[in-house]
Formats: sequence, structure tokens, C-alpha cells
Amino acid sequence: MKNAWAWIGARSGDRRWSMVLSGAMALFYGWQSVQWATRNPYIVQDDVRQHVFWAFRYLDPGLFPGDWIADYYQSVAPLGYQWLYHGAALLGWDPLTVSKYWPVILGLVTTALTWRVMIRLLPVPWVALLGCILVNQSLWMEDDLASSTPRAFATPLVLAVMDALLSRSLWGCLGAIALSGLFYPMVAVVAAAALTVNLGRRWWATRRGRSHPEALTPLDWRLAIGGIAMAIAVLLPELFTSSDFGPVISRSQAAALPEFNFVGNEYGRSFFFHPNPLIFWLFAPRSGFLWVGFVPPIALAALALPRWLSRPARARQFPLASRLSPHLAMLGDWVWGGLGLFLAAHALLFRLYLPNRYGYVPLRVVLPVAGAIALGLWLDRQMQATQSQKPRWFWPLVSLVLSLSIVVPMVPNLAVSSQLQMEGRMAEVYEFLQKQPKDTLVVSLSKEADFIPIFARRSILASREFALPYHWGYYRVLRQRIEDTIRAQYTSNLSEVQAFLRKYQVNFWLLEPWSLSKSDLADNTWLQQFQPLIQDVSDRLDRGETPALERAIAPCSVLENKRLQLLDARCILQLP
Repeated sequence: MKNAWAWIGARSGDRRWSMVLSGAMALFYGWQSVQWATRNPYIVQDDVRQHVFWAFRYLDPGLFPGDWIADYYQSVAPLGYQWLYHGAALLGWDPLTVSKYWPVILGLVTTALTWRVMIRLLPVPWVALLGCILVNQSLWMEDDLASSTPRAFATPLVLAVMDALLSRSLWGCLGAIALSGLFYPMVAVVAAAALTVNLGRRWWATRRGRSHPEALTPLDWRLAIGGIAMAIAVLLPELFTSSDFGPVISRSQAAALPEFNFVGNEYGRSFFFHPNPLIFWLFAPRSGFLWVGFVPPIALAALALPRWLSRPARARQFPLASRLSPHLAMLGDWVWGGLGLFLAAHALLFRLYLPNRYGYVPLRVVLPVAGAIALGLWLDRQMQATQSQKPRWFWPLVSLVLSLSIVVPMVPNLAVSSQLQMEGRMAEVYEFLQKQPKDTLVVSLSKEADFIPIFARRSILASREFALPYHWGYYRVLRQRIEDTIRAQYTSNLSEVQAFLRKYQVNFWLLEPWSLSKSDLADNTWLQQFQPLIQDVSDRLDRGETPALERAIAPCSVLENKRLQLLDARCILQLP
């Protein structure tokens, strides 16, 4: 078995062989994702429903006229992201199709950048291949890349900045940070923090008179100062641009909203304030520094790297360590820079967006890259040891663990199951609405309303998917719409329903008939956030009041199936 590993190591010393395998790995995962996403025209990644639907305006400027939701999501999209979908529209490609194929391109770019970074840190092709495998597993076993949203660009942008710094390219560094500002500004912020930590660490070591393998040079100063200056330059427009949807929600406002807290025993829509301090600061999805989604378990070998390399005597136990780049400590600079921003984001809560992102963005790159290096050092050391020093089961066990770690994530559709690909099941509704005028407005409290903008290309008044509460100017309006919809859906007074339809100029009401019951209302965690209104509705249903909408189902339904009724608002307005 050891001889088999030696053969693999010898073959993987060929850079071309390792590069081809790395690219093939990226294509394999991308092919699986595309196969799944295109098997049905009404499949869409979860976050695409929010962040891409408005881009249909580039194909048809008449879509979503005066749509508060579309205007908001277009306004928060980074400029480069808007250009991407605008450029695709000029070529006649619709945004939904682009969102399904773009991850394959990004996956290949990310793999190429991972290869370059790995080779610059440790010029051993088989270790670079291992790094590419771990990064691809991290990418495709999560929903970031598959979402084609701005955060899909986070990992390749971090790697692009790292590659530029390792290659000592000033223009490459400036270009990578500029691109970060255009596609995912948070990377530019973290890059500036990492450069600051790097500069401070090396300056302090030099000042203390220690011999340092990374002694500062004039180019280092230019890279650091130029990179920080570029990050500031690309972020300035965001800092000084006013928004119709602001201000950012404050800590006190968020703490008072059910959306950020527990609703009964369930999480609110944007749950943040976990009562357990350990979970809140370390492991919660929006507030914890160490919540990084899926990372291959063997990538956690990265945690051993600092200990192995902390002292020359320990490092000498690993023959490959002599080939490590003196700039390897740069990986730690990204983590420490992210930690500093994480604490700042908590102190300025929501003004720097979600604190967790400042751990999530660097760690999802650092852990796989450092983990591959740690595994490479360890495997090389074991292969060079004499066979008599190892039990007979050692190499079979190592082979089994590594093989499972590489092969299991490649099981068909296993990765896809983590990408949150959603299937709209109301094709007849989408197709019917597509034939309606472009200014058609649909109201609904059903989850199916989340699919209408992306599949039917028509506006909705509000829905759970679009009810993100981080900009209070936007959410205040949406929350009022949701509360008005709840009142109209459950009132026993038909004139109140008709007044609601006139106020918002609604054209259709998408209704789940069983949602008019108290039992369904009690089970709806999202609607339970809107207290005391929901309790008032529940009390009225207890008293036997019948929602007026029940009277409208039979005469006003224009489309129905086992689950839903699409009601014509004009018909409801004419009911006595």
C-alpha cells in the first residue's frame, strides 16, 4: 500500500497531470449541478429567487414597473454583478439560465486560482491537487457558488488577492481588490484588514530585532499601502451613497423584532440573538465567527499546521517544510484580519452587515488550503519513514480515510443536495401569470409567492423570501404590506378585503384555502412573527368568524389545483 502511495506521488509530480485532474474535478461537480438545475424549467437555487429576478429588467425594461422589492434588490446588488447580468442580457441570455451555468465558470476559475496559490505556497503538484480537491468540495457541498449571487464570488476573489500578493504583483493586487469591490465588497474589506495585519506583524518582528524570513521591502510597503488605498477607493461610493431603503436597522430595533429572535421554539426569519453566549459568538450562522458551513473534515488538519511549524526543531521533522514559502503566514493574516472585523461588526451591529461573514469569507479559503498543506507534510513524512516503524494496518487505513474523503462527496447528487435547489410546483400558475400585463400585481401569504417573480416575471406585494429586515426603510414598508395582507385575508368583512385590493391595486390573489383555518395559522412560524395581529386573528377565528375570502373562492377562481386557488381581484371587487 505504501508503494501505491509512492506511485501516486511520483505520477502527481507531473504538473500537467495534477492540473488536468484538478480541472476535471471542478467540471465534474459543475456538471452535476447543471444537470440537476436544468432537468426542469422551474428549478431555481434558493437565493437566486431574491438576487436575480430583477435582472429580467435588462431583457425587458417593462418588467416589474414601480416594484418596491425589485428596486431594493437591484439597489443592493454590487455594480460588477449588475454589469454581469446586463452583459448577458445584451447577448440574449436570460438571468435564470445564466445563474445555472455561471457557477461552472466560477468553479473552474476558482480551481485555477487555488492551484496557483498552492504551488506558490508549496511547489509540490500532488499537494496542490489535494488543495484543489478540498476547495472544490467546500464550494460545491455548500450553496454559495451554486447561488450565482455576489457571495459566489467570495472564494475566487480571496484567492485572486492571495495569488497577487504571493506573486508580488502590485497591479495584480490592485486589480483583484478592485474586482472585489465591484462583485463582493466584503472581500475588499477583509483584504485591507489582512494587509494591515501582515504589515504590522512583519514590522513588529523587524523592530524587535528578530531575524525574519519576511523582512519588509519597498515592494511590501507598496503592496500593503496600495491595496488598502484601493479597498478604500472602491468602498467610498457605498459609504457616501444615500439610499431610499435605509437606514440600516439598529441593534435595539433588531432586538425588539421577532424576526431576529426565537418565535416559539423556532428561529425567526433572520434569527440572530441566540441566548447561549458560546453559540452566539462562535457557532451561530449569522453571529458566530466559526460557523463556516461545510468544510471537508480532513481540512481540519489545518489546525495542526501552526504547531508543527511554530519551532524550527518541529518543522525539521517534516522534510517538505523546507520547500514552504516564507509567506505562508499570510494565511493567518486573513484569519486575524477577519477576526478584527468580526468584532468591529458586532460593535457596529449590521452597519458592516453580518459579523459572521468576516470569519466565513477567509476561513472557507484558509482551512482547505492550509489543510492540504498539513496533510501533504504529514503524508510525505510517513512515506519517507521506514516500513518497520508502521503497523501493517497503517497504510490501508490511511488509504481508506483519504479515499472516502475524496470519493464520497462525488457520489451523484450528494453535493447537489446541499445547494438548496428549489423546485416550483405551480407551473400552470407561472404560465398563466406570464400572459398577464407586465404591471400585474399578485398578493399571497403562500410560500409559492416566493417563486412568482423569478418564474412568472410578475410583481408580488410581499412574501417570506423577500422579507429581509436589514434595511429598515425597505422592511418597514414590506412589514406593513404583510400585516395589511394578514388583516385582509382573515377579516370577515368583505368591504375590508375590497379596500385592501384597491389600496394596493392588486390583480390576483394566490390563496391556499386551508390557510384560512386557525390550525394552519398556528403552524406558520413566519406569520407568528407578526404579533399581536396574529393573536387577534386567531381569537376571531376561535369565535367562529369566517374569513370573507371563503365567499370569493368559488365565483372568482381563475385557476385552481389541489393546493392553490388563483382569484381574480376584479371579481372580488364586484362581489356584493
